[in-house]
Amino acid sequence: MGYRHLIVEGDSLTVIKNIKKKEKDKSVLRPITHQISLLEKCFDF
Repeated sequence: MGYRHLIVEGDSLTVIKNIKKKEKDKSVLRPITHQISLLEKCFDF
């Protein structure tokens, strides 16, 4: 038994937008947002 739902909150609109879009970019935050995108596949929406 584990977590199936995840709520993510943030105060940076730039980070939230980068997480939501699926295209690659050259942002310095890309490694972080890419890892979040990979982890989101493990949860139900």
